[in-house]
Amino acid sequence: MRKIKIRKTIRGYSSWILPFCIFVALLSCEREVSVSPPDEPPPNGKIVINSYPNGFKIFLNEKDRVRFTPDSLTWLDSGRYEIRLTKDLFNDTAYVFDIEDKERKEIFIDFSKNPSMLGKLFVESTPEGAEIFLNDSNTTQATPHMFEGMLPGKYKITLKLDDHEEITFSRELSSGGNISIESTLLNTTIWDKYVVSELGLETDELTCVARDLDENIWIGSRNGILIFDGVNWSVLNMVNQKQLPSEVINSIAVDKNNVKWIATNDGMAIAQNKTILFNYNSFSRDFPTGLPTNVFTSVYISYIGELPRYYFGTDLSFGTYGYGLIHELEQKFYSWELFRNVISQFVTSVFASDSTVFAGTENNGLYVFDITNEGGVIKYNFSDIQTVDNPNDKVSTIVQDNEGGLWVGFVPQNFDRKGGLIYHKDGSYEKYGFIYRDSHINTMHVDRNGFKWLGTSYSVLFFEDHVDNSIILTEKNTGLKIENVVGITDDEEGNIWILTRYDGIFKLKDLDEYR
Repeated sequence: MRKIKIRKTIRGYSSWILPFCIFVALLSCEREVSVSPPDEPPPNGKIVINSYPNGFKIFLNEKDRVRFTPDSLTWLDSGRYEIRLTKDLFNDTAYVFDIEDKERKEIFIDFSKNPSMLGKLFVESTPEGAEIFLNDSNTTQATPHMFEGMLPGKYKITLKLDDHEEITFSRELSSGGNISIESTLLNTTIWDKYVVSELGLETDELTCVARDLDENIWIGSRNGILIFDGVNWSVLNMVNQKQLPSEVINSIAVDKNNVKWIATNDGMAIAQNKTILFNYNSFSRDFPTGLPTNVFTSVYISYIGELPRYYFGTDLSFGTYGYGLIHELEQKFYSWELFRNVISQFVTSVFASDSTVFAGTENNGLYVFDITNEGGVIKYNFSDIQTVDNPNDKVSTIVQDNEGGLWVGFVPQNFDRKGGLIYHKDGSYEKYGFIYRDSHINTMHVDRNGFKWLGTSYSVLFFEDHVDNSIILTEKNTGLKIENVVGITDDEEGNIWILTRYDGIFKLKDLDEYR
């Protein structure tokens, strides 16, 4: 009886559920097919931007559109817009414009027509008449010349003249800029220039120079030795010369037998021809010096009769090598001796005559040894003499001229004590002051004709009779970067060799050009 009742109940519900579902479905269909208002059409304004030169970055209302001219901006609403164009070295340029719906605008900006965007380039040379090339193109112009109305950019300027070294500059010209180039062209009939890195040496830092009896030029560096035999260059270093104790070469001297004595940072090397035969070193088993240091800073060779005596500077003092002691020449054995009881200073340079030895120190002036009298030592502290033009106590070089006079060069210790030059002869000293830039006397040389050559940190000076008549060689009148000169010598052909610390080797072939 209960089951029958349930079926009747379901049948009762089904009689109204079905119509209800149909009603809901119809209601949903009405909603799905209801019509909403149509969408607005997208904006269709467009602007095309082009420029000369191209490559300008495009900003729209200060927003970077990550586009460069020539390009276009699309889907623009009607309204007012600001476009800003930017490019390196050009002034920024802004434009304001209005655009209507579906309007297409084209903008072309020729920056070469705007004087405020352009610059000037003036090129001159010594001598005049050099052809001017811009970015490898011949302008058909010659120096001196002013180029006006130049577009901003990076320019490669090359000057060419017969018998002169071609020279190239790189410059950036900006809007409204004014560039001036002034250059001295290197006359290749007067000068030869050698780039050290092209000669096989693994450093550009040179230190000293010497000429041997075969007219070979020996050049010391921080990485071995360069040798020029008149035709070819060769290199001596610790790779091909096992007896070279150090590649840091401080000084080279040549004796009467054409043996080269080479002062290094780790011993004294001995060379014959182009070979290092052996070296003296405090730790050497075969050739010990017995000295407390192996740092040899300078070397000079003198003769007493036929007997050679070798004088040297070290980082600790001054010393000798030869027959016996300095006052006991009758002894017939070689010995090394360091005079630390007299000098306890870094010795920069040494020189010896028949009766006198001169030792220049880094910070304590000049020591003079009278080797004819036991214990005869005179010390000169030039900075104790308070005169305006007096040099300080930082001795850099000592050299004797053909008349027997001695020249002592100095470099500045500070701004108060300048460098300069002192001439010593017959017991008296004469001081020479220079303008500050040329008071850095790094090296000196007396050539075969008696000309005195001074290598400074900023130039080379040379004179024959008096310092006041010096002729100065600089980049301005040679076309060479003559700075930080560390060595000068001459050869049998009358050429003058000039060594700079970092800027190469220069050979002056025609001195008459500057006299």
